[in-house]
Amino acid sequence: MRKRVLGGLVVLLAMAGAAVAAAPASIELQVLKGGRPVVGAQVVLYLSCDKLQGVTGEEGRVALESSCGGGFYWVEIDGRRVDTLYQVESGIRPIDVAEVTFITWQGGR
Repeated sequence: MRKRVLGGLVVLLAMAGAAVAAAPASIELQVLKGGRPVVGAQVVLYLSCDKLQGVTGEEGRVALESSCGGGFYWVEIDGRRVDTLYQVESGIRPIDVAEVTFITWQGGR
């Protein structure tokens, strides 16, 4: 009896973990330059399972969604990759291009 209960609990925990991993990722960024919004910036996000693209609006913001989930992502702004791997979190993530470091990416995601 105890083994059945523990086995059932393990299955439930595994199902819950899979549901969290598959939850849609919603990412909102605000691109700034010296604290001012950048309008029309080309933004590309690379999740482990998706590539998302968008253009910033009047407030320098872009909101992108992925149905595949994913917990981390890389950001490219106007074709330049930011050197930080970001975690998917709720809320707006500001990225000031005057303050970040960009890297030369050798390919892949």
